[in-house]
Amino acid sequence: MANFNGGVVGVDNPAVVQPEIITTFTSSGNYTKPSYSPTVNILLVAGGGGGGGGVGGGGGAGGFTPNNGYNVPSSAFAVTVGGGGAGVTGATVGNDGSNSASGAAGFAGSGSNSGSMAVTGGGGGGDRDSQNSGRNGGSGGGGAGTVPGGIPGGTATSGQGNNGGNGLGGGGESAGGGGGGKGAVGQTATVDTVGGTGGAGAANSITGSSVP
Repeated sequence: MANFNGGVVGVDNPAVVQPEIITTFTSSGNYTKPSYSPTVNILLVAGGGGGGGGVGGGGGAGGFTPNNGYNVPSSAFAVTVGGGGAGVTGATVGNDGSNSASGAAGFAGSGSNSGSMAVTGGGGGGDRDSQNSGRNGGSGGGGAGTVPGGIPGGTATSGQGNNGGNGLGGGGESAGGGGGGKGAVGQTATVDTVGGTGGAGAANSITGSSVP
């Protein structure tokens, strides 16, 4: 009798489940993906910006972006981890080149990259005396407070963070704006001598559990 359900009878080989490997870089180095995985999930975070001097704004958060199913080469490739930017005190020269007794704009954070993925460092906070606004970055730095009008915050890089808040001026008192965060914009200062709140961060579950 003919058998119309043809096929090959052999050993039943159960599927092999490969372990999930989580690699964390807190400094620059090289990464080699597992041989059995064609793609990896990557979360990149850049360094945050430093605060500005002279009723300065807060530094913006470093750029933050996840990428799932990212194709990476089989050979080792470089991963660069950016550091935070320095805050400004005294007569330190900020990244805008200004120099005053009260301070200068804060230093930007350094960017991070992995292969063709890259995120931008956070913008430094603005400075009153040099009249520089909050710096642009992954998230923008907050603007400085000055009289009679506040100085605006910096702009975020699309998809990486949020803008910095504006500084407050007027009434003989002033206050700096908060730096932007991945989850929210930095708040504009609304009360004399009280700086704006920094923008909220964002949680991610790339490690298998939610990490803020």
